[in-house]
Amino acid sequence: MNGYLLHRPRLEGIKGWHLFLLLILGEALLTWIYQSQILTREVYHALLRDQLEAQRIDALFELLQRMNLWGYAGIPLVIGIRILFVAFLLQLPLVLRFIDIPFRRLFRIVAVASLPLILLEGIRLLFLAGIPAAQVTQADLTWIPLSLGALLDFSQTPASTQGFFSHFNLFEIGFLGLVYAGLRRTGGLKRQDAGLVVLLMWTVVILFQWAVMIYMERM
Repeated sequence: MNGYLLHRPRLEGIKGWHLFLLLILGEALLTWIYQSQILTREVYHALLRDQLEAQRIDALFELLQRMNLWGYAGIPLVIGIRILFVAFLLQLPLVLRFIDIPFRRLFRIVAVASLPLILLEGIRLLFLAGIPAAQVTQADLTWIPLSLGALLDFSQTPASTQGFFSHFNLFEIGFLGLVYAGLRRTGGLKRQDAGLVVLLMWTVVILFQWAVMIYMERM
């Protein structure tokens, strides 16, 4: 199915920067919904009432609301760095094997593969929208649908461990499947080679994010 999608003329006609803009618009829309409809003042009070006084929670909420504009401005940068980083991880073993696939094509492959991750965020918003603001917990905000972390109880484990297992979900598998199909579509890689390149990339990404989360926990 993934190969069929990448062979479709309409999808082939979409340039990499068009997909990049589509990802930015999708992420910006989801971020606006998340900030305005999910992370309301009531949710902040529900999450922080045992740690802070009501006035300090209100002050924190107002401060974060004023900082939201910077968050929107950073969306293109974050998405761009993410796509470039993954494309670089894909290209590195190809260069070592003297396999010539243009970087712009790898960029486009990663951009196409990122579409299921936007769908993932949309499903998370639908889940959170169904929870009354006064009952939202930290676990709800970090919930990943159809993931190993959602199936098993990691409530007593560090956030880094929860984040590690949350990578094992159907949407990320879809991302990997589309990257694999895109590499195969180039005609420069055999099935086994494409699979090894994708596995190497995914392993590096998971370990990198896990290391960052462990570092943040110790700060």
